[in-house]
Amino acid sequence: MKNSQLSLEFVLLFSIVFFVFISVFTYAFNRIDENSSAKEIAQKNAEEIKTEIITASLSFSDYESNITTPDKIKNIDVELIIVKAKECELLVVNKFNNQTLAYESLPYINELESSPKIVFSKDKGTNLIIKKFENHLSIKRE
Repeated sequence: MKNSQLSLEFVLLFSIVFFVFISVFTYAFNRIDENSSAKEIAQKNAEEIKTEIITASLSFSDYESNITTPDKIKNIDVELIIVKAKECELLVVNKFNNQTLAYESLPYINELESSPKIVFSKDKGTNLIIKKFENHLSIKRE
């Protein structure tokens, strides 16, 4: 009776550990898959915004476009950031951990103000103005 009880306890303990292992593995795999699909959606959004900015920069004056970016992608809070370092960059980042989900390089920024107004300059007299307010971009050619 002792051996059979020990065998039963071993099988029960092994089953519980195996169940926990499978549950953790499934959860981790789903998180990786969710993050991967969020990156794909963020990259697609960044590409669409870049295309719109390039279209505006190549157009004549009086061009205007408004883009609303999502606050969340796959339950991940995201933020659109345009930075001017060595080159102008459009980033879609996770607000929680500042992980970059998408990256696109943009045309040269002539002027970057501390306000949410960003000016791309094509030539003298005409500017591409991008204003960012929370999750809304206004692209205008003047």
